[in-house]
Amino acid sequence: MKLRSFSRFFVEASQSLRRNILMTIASVATIALTLFVCGVFSILVLNINKFANDIESTVEIQAFLEEGLDPGAAADLVGEIQAIEGVESVTFISKEEALANMAEQLEETPETLLSSLGRNPLPDSYMVTAASADDVAPIAEKVEALSGVAEAQYGDDTVDNLFRMLKWVRYFGIALIIFLIIASIVIVAFNIKVTVASRKSEIIIMRYVGASNWYIRWPFCIAGIVMGLIGGAIAVGLLYGAYSLFFDQFSSTLVFMSLIRINREFYYLFAGMLIFGVLLGSAGSLLSLNVYLKERKKKM
Repeated sequence: MKLRSFSRFFVEASQSLRRNILMTIASVATIALTLFVCGVFSILVLNINKFANDIESTVEIQAFLEEGLDPGAAADLVGEIQAIEGVESVTFISKEEALANMAEQLEETPETLLSSLGRNPLPDSYMVTAASADDVAPIAEKVEALSGVAEAQYGDDTVDNLFRMLKWVRYFGIALIIFLIIASIVIVAFNIKVTVASRKSEIIIMRYVGASNWYIRWPFCIAGIVMGLIGGAIAVGLLYGAYSLFFDQFSSTLVFMSLIRINREFYYLFAGMLIFGVLLGSAGSLLSLNVYLKERKKKM
């Protein structure tokens, strides 16, 4: 195909965008909204994943010893626990230390707490640290199976609840994104359909003189690509600015969760949003034009 033909395609695409300026704005805005929502949910999932990994990396296993366990047997447990693959360290916590820790959390003195309880109900325990977050669950099972250990606990419920929340966030985000993608394609397709209708006679003449379907499609496809690219650029700009502002304002106050800084993953996400915007715009254009050309072919 000649370079002059491509130049003509760009001129026609520019004219069709200006000719239906309100529909063009609506198409660009819908694509921008779709991509912005996709970006927001992607960043939300990235941050929740990081939060879950941070929690997992700090999880410790507390092995409670059986009441009345012989001190010698309790001492032997240290070697048995350390022999388990993946164990990094083992720390003994006496029942007195456990009571003092509880009293500190309740803002009371150990004596006051002990007098109100009557006796110290807390058992001796070992605090076990795993070398990797993936080792926590299997280590807990092996520790609990040891003779002299009554129970081994770790924050599995917290981590499970976090991942359950992440799963529902993903489901909701995917459903919303699918809806917006369909809306974007429909609006772009309607925009192209209006443009095609305004150039109906011109397209019929091109068909009669032997123009191929792709020769007819190119100007409309380029118009869709331009709308998708503009919508993608707007979404990337808004997302970058909004997240930068949010990070600066709230990262120091969200002490329970450290946010991800804008890094290489973000730039990959931004590039993907631009590419996806182009695909949305071109998909809407081709969908509308293919339907029209098939209808014309049946009538001819």
